[in-house]
Amino acid sequence: MTDHDRLNRLADELEIRDLAQRYAIAITARDLDAVADLFCSDADFGPAGTGRVGASAFYAEYFARNERHAFLQVGTHQVDLIDESTASGVALTRSWDVGPGPARLDVLVVYFDTYRKRDGRWGFVQRRETLHDAVPAAPADPEAAVPAMTRPWEYWDRWAERKRSETLFR
Repeated sequence: MTDHDRLNRLADELEIRDLAQRYAIAITARDLDAVADLFCSDADFGPAGTGRVGASAFYAEYFARNERHAFLQVGTHQVDLIDESTASGVALTRSWDVGPGPARLDVLVVYFDTYRKRDGRWGFVQRRETLHDAVPAAPADPEAAVPAMTRPWEYWDRWAERKRSETLFR
């Protein structure tokens, strides 16, 4: 791989990571135009349509039926470049959802993404959102707010076993 190829890969990865950051800001701001602009023209939103028009219709309906307001933060974001115009990724996010009233939720969401580069620009083809966990943001009893966590990856079970056998750091 040449230095030029490495620089192109780094630029592509940064642009893709920036998509997730821009998505978080757009969702937090409830900015339909900004959200829609992040999706490729062939992104499929089912009955809402495709592309930016479909994205705008889908998120307009989502915001209309969702009274909670999310403050979304992107944490770990793994990007895997498949070729010059296709990539996939996993983004671990945290959302503080504020609703009408005093209740707030601390929500962990994992996005499984597909990206495509068209006309020199990366965009989302698909974002598969999976709710991982949600707890009250400010519980009266912090110990009661630690639910049994779902384990989408087998590594977590192995980690739990090592912790039980006290071999976590050996």
